[in-house]
Amino acid sequence: MTSVYYLDSNICIFYLCKPFGSLADKINSFSRKRIKIPAIVKAELLVGAVKSAKPEQNIEEVEVFCKPYEIIPFDKLYAHDLRKNESLS
Repeated sequence: MTSVYYLDSNICIFYLCKPFGSLADKINSFSRKRIKIPAIVKAELLVGAVKSAKPEQNIEEVEVFCKPYEIIPFDKLYAHDLRKNESLS
């Protein structure tokens, strides 16, 4: 069975701040279909972007970063699935 990786807020923020490096290399080494971003994580990223010194630029960066990945609604099924899968951190 192929593992699925759910990115948390800290991983996403680190990637957005340093899009080149070992974490970026690891994320980019996986098929985009194997990487998922929970909706709550995207929401946290957007809240941070809105509160930042450059909200328009940072909102765009979050949207571009999230676009290739499936955004997973946070519900009971997701919570159960998350327990079975590995994480990148």
